[in-house]
Amino acid sequence: MTDKFILPPRTIKFQNEEEMTEELKIGDRVEKVKGYRWPGVIVAIFETTQGKLRYVVECTVPEVAGALHIYAPEQIAALGDTQ
Repeated sequence: MTDKFILPPRTIKFQNEEEMTEELKIGDRVEKVKGYRWPGVIVAIFETTQGKLRYVVECTVPEVAGALHIYAPEQIAALGDTQ
């Protein structure tokens, strides 16, 4: 038995589909595209009460591993398999 509950990667469709800049899924490795560095893994995807798409990214940098930040689609980009 594992000590974590991990959902498999999947695509989630939302009412406001035009806001989606790319098809990011739970489990995808991403990084914040501007400002401070925040590499991590998408652990949740949801809509705000105003219908805006948001991604919860769990940081993978050892010093702050496990910390969560919430981003709009235009703030993050998928990392390649090489990272």
